[in-house]
Amino acid sequence: MRRLLVILATLLAFVLLARPITMPVRSASLALTTTPTMPHVNLPLLADAQPTTTPTVTSTSIPTQSPSPTRTQEPLTGVINGDFEQGSSVGWLDEGGYITNVSPDVTPYSGQFLARLPDSPTGPTISQDIVPLPQSPYLTYWMYIVSTEQVCGLDRGGVATYYQDTLIVLDSVNLCMATANTQWVRRSIDLTAYINKQVSLEALTGTFDTVSNSTLYVDFFSLSAIP
Repeated sequence: MRRLLVILATLLAFVLLARPITMPVRSASLALTTTPTMPHVNLPLLADAQPTTTPTVTSTSIPTQSPSPTRTQEPLTGVINGDFEQGSSVGWLDEGGYITNVSPDVTPYSGQFLARLPDSPTGPTISQDIVPLPQSPYLTYWMYIVSTEQVCGLDRGGVATYYQDTLIVLDSVNLCMATANTQWVRRSIDLTAYINKQVSLEALTGTFDTVSNSTLYVDFFSLSAIP
């Protein structure tokens, strides 16, 4: 009898060991919070643009802009100090000192001052905010190109705008020997799409190479009723 009890106990132990042991699993959800990343932005160099056609938004969006230094407060009804004769501290944002009355290569279109923008990968720029009006929807200015660049397309210059945090090219030219001037040339841009809207006027240059051998001179910006 005692031997039978030992055998039964042994069999019971095997049965218990053979059964799968299920441990209770506690489910939990881990909420991952991801921090949105700002897109990498490359400002494009100036591409071809027609100066008298309504611009289209095809450029890279600029999520943020650095705060601008305080400017002279005047009504935004036209181009302030468009002939630069009041220097670089009135109307224009000119952090690189491009507005000058010293120019050994070119005589200003009017007065004593002009803006001299050398080609550079950093994109030399002067800018100010304007509001085109129904009676003056055309932006006109004068341009002079000095260049020893033999290959057209490496150096570019012209006028663009920032509108709703987007860079929009309005007028663009090659800076090279083939386009170099011997006199000032008038340019006109249709701003009908921006009537009664505040936009940032940007005159700028850019280059695809590392050699600075082109310069864009600009002068006498104004808003006009005719092209």
